[in-house]
Amino acid sequence: EDDGELFHPTRSARSKTYRYTLSTGPRHDPTQYQRVWHVGDAPSVPTWSENVNRVCQCLQGRHDFGAFRGAPRGAEQKRKQALQDTHCHVMNIAMHQESQWHDTTTYTIQVTGDRFLYKMVRFLVGAIVAVGKERLQMEDLEQILATGVRNGNEFECAPAHGLVLYQVHYDIPIDWESAAT
Repeated sequence: EDDGELFHPTRSARSKTYRYTLSTGPRHDPTQYQRVWHVGDAPSVPTWSENVNRVCQCLQGRHDFGAFRGAPRGAEQKRKQALQDTHCHVMNIAMHQESQWHDTTTYTIQVTGDRFLYKMVRFLVGAIVAVGKERLQMEDLEQILATGVRNGNEFECAPAHGLVLYQVHYDIPIDWESAAT
């Protein structure tokens, strides 16, 4: 960069966008195995869509996402996590229908934020699914978001195999060079 600071791929990022793919229905699409979290049957489409849209709107903005992070692994991670600021700004979160296979529907949840805590996107997806399937009430989710505290297993951490880092946004244009010569 021109101001003398060195570029760092993580610390120089303005925001990141993750995509998470899941499916609903009685059967898992066999071509999507290990790339899509199959959550089973969901309520009727209007109820599912309405619940998911409400929770996505609720999660947008700057909040204490302490309840949406994974447990630390080891003493060093526990010490670091105790000192970590858990406030993050989720700029956009939305779910879109991607495809239909027989009676199974595949969706993508796209999340853009200024920073993310350990396993945060996967816990956000777990909360979206819990509210969408009516296992968690919006009022309970709003309380968890307001306090930054989750009491137990109100929602699960979505499995890793549906998650992809889709894009990293920087303030300056980057002229990438190929590593191959």
